[in-house]
Amino acid sequence: EVENVSKLYETENNSVLAVNDVSFQIPHGSFVGIMGASGSGKTTLLNLIATIDKPTNGAVRISGQNIVDMPDEAAAEYIREKGLFVFLFPV
Repeated sequence: EVENVSKLYETENNSVLAVNDVSFQIPHGSFVGIMGASGSGKTTLLNLIATIDKPTNGAVRISGQNIVDMPDEAAAEYIREKGLFVFLFPV
C-alpha cells in the first residue's frame, strides 16, 4: 500500500516535486506495470517502494508494516523477506 506519498527534491536554488500525493494498493501476488511520460515520476515512485529513497511525506506499507519508519537496512531486509521485487525496464 502506498498512501499519500510525495517526494520533493530541493537544492539551494530549485525544488522539484517528483511524486505528488500518490495512493494505491496492490493485492498480494499481483503483477503491476507503471506507465507514464518521461519525467512523470515513475522511477522515483519505484525507488520509494524499493527503499532506495524515502518519501518526503506519506507511508509505504508492505504487509501492514510502514517501511518508511524503519532504518534503511531493516527496511531493505524486510522487503527481501516478503519477496518484493521492483524492476525497471525501459520501453
